[in-house]
Amino acid sequence: MSLSPHVNPPDKNRIFIPPNYTLFSDAIDQAGRALFPDSWEGMEFQCSTLDVEGEPICTSDQIARRAKVEHFFQDQAANKGLKIYYRDEAGRMRQTPPEWWNVDNLTARFTLCKIDPDNPFPGAYSPIMLGSYVRKQTCTLFVDQNGLAQALIRVPAPHLDADMLMPLAAHSTSSGETLGVLPPNAGKADRANELYAHRAAELVRSGLLLSEALRRVAPDKPMLKKESIETGIRRTYSKMYNHNGQPL
Repeated sequence: MSLSPHVNPPDKNRIFIPPNYTLFSDAIDQAGRALFPDSWEGMEFQCSTLDVEGEPICTSDQIARRAKVEHFFQDQAANKGLKIYYRDEAGRMRQTPPEWWNVDNLTARFTLCKIDPDNPFPGAYSPIMLGSYVRKQTCTLFVDQNGLAQALIRVPAPHLDADMLMPLAAHSTSSGETLGVLPPNAGKADRANELYAHRAAELVRSGLLLSEALRRVAPDKPMLKKESIETGIRRTYSKMYNHNGQPL
């Protein structure tokens, strides 16, 4: 196993993901797509910030994007109530304390998407430290699925205007209404469209037809037709909401 900073995160095809939880590696990707809808590559945590022989080196833009994603989760978990869990060896889901996220030097945690509850602060990256960290029986990290969706729905999308964002933010913070949840076997396309589907459901509940809601929230992607983008979001929407915008 490579000891570089981009050791692969847990393989979700080999890990049981409990209902209502999202694998931390998937949560990172969802946050990246929400924060950087036009530039997120999905490789930001799979390249090295150090010059390790034979390993791809992060560009300055990739480093900036991964730093913003790290700060997003640290702020949400330490200050805004986002619940992040690890599963212990007995199969119990244990919530990480907020203070575990209010620190620096969390490279290993975000790179491996795991945590050692006996040593949650392994310190700054070094090849020796990460090698020891990999060999330990570290615990896989999960994120509360509904909490993550509510945190992401507050992330402004560049193509949505302020009048659309205000009711969405109010809904996610004060109404107490539960958001729809994707099934555990949802694919990458559904995960990419999840935030847009949540926003479309909010507009449907406000009185818009679904077709108009999809038209408003669908992002502009030069390589894809607008109709194709809307169809993808509609497919994701149908897995979480009914025709009235209520969670299934």
